[in-house]
Amino acid sequence: MPRVDELMAEVATLKAELQRERVAAAFANSNFARENLRVPADIAAARFGARFVEQDGKLVGIDNNGDVIMSRARMGEPALFDEALETIVAAYENKGAILQSGPASEGRLRVVTRAEYDHTPENERAALVKGARFID
Repeated sequence: MPRVDELMAEVATLKAELQRERVAAAFANSNFARENLRVPADIAAARFGARFVEQDGKLVGIDNNGDVIMSRARMGEPALFDEALETIVAAYENKGAILQSGPASEGRLRVVTRAEYDHTPENERAALVKGARFID
């Protein structure tokens, strides 16, 4: 049975490599990452890639408790990659360091968090939200 064990180990290695490639491709093709993150896709994948697993042939995001991130737009279904990534980034303690901020530039959308909005004086909120996208 040593040969079977070798083959099983090789299959496991290939599956893990395929998973890494799928995650890397998802980050590289992510509109959320491209439009909202300051860091390149490969860095985002290195930090958040482990939060995605394959389920029924699709990549699904996993929250801090190990539960599948469910879609807010499609009730009862797992979130699609970009929606899951947005949820994961929103829960990241250093999200302010990796999210685009300041005036929108080069066609990038500025992201405003709920906390940022809540802590902005009312007379400055209109300027804050102009051309911005909200995340919680």
